Amino acid sequence: MPTWNPEVDPDNRVIFPPQGLPLAVIVNVAIFVVISTAAIAVRVFVRAKDKVFGWDDGIMVLGGVGFIGASILAIWAELVGIGTFDIYLNQWQWEQAKKVDVAWLLVYCVPMTLVKASICLTLRRVVGTKRNLRVTITVLLGVLSVSFFAAVFGTVFQCRPFEAHWNLELVETGEGKCAAEAVFVVLGFIASFATIGVDAALVVIPAMVLWKTNMHRSAKLQVFGMLSVGSTASIITIIRIPYVKRYNQPNDSHYYMAIVVLCSHIEIGVGVLASSFPSIRRLYLTLRNEGSYASGANEASAKSGPDDGLVTFGGSNKPKSRSRKGAGVSHERFRNPTDLGISLTTVQGRQNSNWTRLQDGDSDKETILPKDQGIRAEYTFSVEVDATTDTDASSSRPRAAT
Repeated sequence: MPTWNPEVDPDNRVIFPPQGLPLAVIVNVAIFVVISTAAIAVRVFVRAKDKVFGWDDGIMVLGGVGFIGASILAIWAELVGIGTFDIYLNQWQWEQAKKVDVAWLLVYCVPMTLVKASICLTLRRVVGTKRNLRVTITVLLGVLSVSFFAAVFGTVFQCRPFEAHWNLELVETGEGKCAAEAVFVVLGFIASFATIGVDAALVVIPAMVLWKTNMHRSAKLQVFGMLSVGSTASIITIIRIPYVKRYNQPNDSHYYMAIVVLCSHIEIGVGVLASSFPSIRRLYLTLRNEGSYASGANEASAKSGPDDGLVTFGGSNKPKSRSRKGAGVSHERFRNPTDLGISLTTVQGRQNSNWTRLQDGDSDKETILPKDQGIRAEYTFSVEVDATTDTDASSSRPRAAT
C-alpha cells in the first residue's frame, strides 16, 4: 500500500520552488510546448498562405491544443507531488498528485494520437497511388486507434468509482474497487510497443519513397537527417518502458511517474517538429531568397522585374477558370511536395536575360529523363530588313521579335 509521511505538515500544498527532477520536468515541458506551438503556427501559416491547408494540418492543430492542455497538467502535477518521494509528501499532496497524474494520462492520449495520425495522413498523400504503402498507413491508423481506446478505457475503468484512483480509503473500506495494477502495466506495455512500431514505420515509409526519387545525393542526405529526428521518438519511448512497470510498485511511484511524463512530452514535441520541418524550411528559404513571403504564381511573377528575364504564363490574375461543366478550377503553382495534380507553365526568356545556372545541390547534371521528355524552351524569330538600296540592304541590321 502506498504511503505518505504523516510527519510532513498537513497544511502543505504546492511544492514551490520546485527542485531536482520536478524542476527539470517543468523546464523541458515548457520548452517543448513553446517550440511545438511555434512550429504548428508556422505550418498553419505556410499551408494556409499556399491554399493547401488539409485534414492533416487541421488534425495537427487539434493535437497542438491538446498538447498545451497536457503540458499545463504536467506542470501542475510536478508542483503538487509528482517527481517527489513519498517521504516528503503529506496525504493531501499524495492524493492530489495521483489525481492530476490520472487526468494528465487521459489528456495526453489525445495529442499523442492526433499528432501521429496527422503524420500518417500526410504520408498517405505522399505515397500517392502506391497501394501497398497506403494499406500499411491505414493499418498504422488502426493501431493508433486501438492503442488510444485501450489506454483511455483502461484508465477510466481501472477503479470503480473513479475517485478510488486516488482515494485509497474507498478501497480499504470496500466502498471502491480497483483492478490489479498488473493489468494497467500490461496496457502500458501494449501502448508503448504499438507506439514504437508506429514511429519506426513513420520513418521507414518516407525513406522508401524518397530513395526512389531523382534527387541529388546531398539533398537526400538532408531529408534523411530530418527523418532521423523523427526516429528519436522511438528511442524516447524505449527509455520510458522500464518506468511504466513502476505502476505495479506503488511505493514512490509518484517520483518515477515524473520520468514517464518527461519522456512522453519529448516524444510529442519531437513528432510535431519532425512533421513541421517542411513548412519551416519552406518559410526559411522564401524569406532568405525573397525577403518576404509570397504564395502562388501570381505573387511570384509580380516580384519578377524586367531584369530577371523570366515571364510565366499560367496562374494568372484570374483566380479561377471555368471548365466545361462550369466548375471553378484554381490555377496556382504547386508548392507543397505532397500536393497531387498537374501544373502547366509556359516560360519565355527576354532579351539580355540574366539566368543563373543551377549547381550541385540544386539539380543533377546527369540526364534522368528519357529522350525528348522534360522541360524545353522554344524561340521563334522574325527578321525584317529595310532594303531601300542594295547597299543599305547589305548593311541593314536584323531586328528580332518574339
